[in-house]
Amino acid sequence: MKKITILLLCLNYITVFGGGPWVPGNKKLYIQAGYSGLFYNEVTVGSVKTPTGKMNADVTYQLYSELGLGERGLIKLILPYKQMSSTALENKVPTTPIGSLSGLGNITFGGKYLLVDKSTKVSFGVDVQTATTKKNDVLGLRTGYEATTILPYVSVGQGFKRAYLSADLGYGVMSNQYSSFLKLNAELGFKVTKKLYSIITIDVRNPMKDGKFGVGNPAEKNYIANAAYINDQLFYGIGLKLNYELKENKFGINLSALGAIKAENVVMTPSLNGGLYFKL
Repeated sequence: MKKITILLLCLNYITVFGGGPWVPGNKKLYIQAGYSGLFYNEVTVGSVKTPTGKMNADVTYQLYSELGLGERGLIKLILPYKQMSSTALENKVPTTPIGSLSGLGNITFGGKYLLVDKSTKVSFGVDVQTATTKKNDVLGLRTGYEATTILPYVSVGQGFKRAYLSADLGYGVMSNQYSSFLKLNAELGFKVTKKLYSIITIDVRNPMKDGKFGVGNPAEKNYIANAAYINDQLFYGIGLKLNYELKENKFGINLSALGAIKAENVVMTPSLNGGLYFKL
């Protein structure tokens, strides 16, 4: 089976990493322009559902790129731009002022190396997520985590005649007293037609709750009210992705939706994503 590069786009509150053990090949370039949207009026604080009293929008426009280095390596760069806003709901009292904020999210760069190139493939990678974000204490909005994150991970996967299976397991360490976290992504993909893949995905972010970010800062209560990249965010998600290759090994489109079966300190809504990719 020839592996199609399929990525979960721009999922807010989840560090983008992994993508299976496969690498694109020497000097091969993969570029994806993506969109992700979260639209919500409720968040979880701890495990308690809390209305925001307004309609919030958290939209991400993102450029993802991978470049193959030799036959076993790659480097990648992720550039997100965030547009966050809120509007009034009739007969509701908002928990924070209405307003908007736009700016860069957490820029990510990383690398991956294919350690085992057999029927079952194994890779090792490291992602570094930078603290390139904006914030507004009054609105309680951030465009990303106020921290640098280093995330080493191991990827294992195997392709079959009409399917593939992969899993990525990593451990993220964050600066600025954010909690470290365990990160898991697993995918089971099926080749529906010659050009269409359907993928079931599982995403887990489990904080170690060993950080104290925001403690003692009066402004943090506004960010907590919007679940805006706060500490100890937990997410057990399951979703569906569709990848349609318009021209084989050249370009295609993908769509995905991810919902939570368990969540803490995040927004309460599915993430809706889409993108257009090119292979050069």
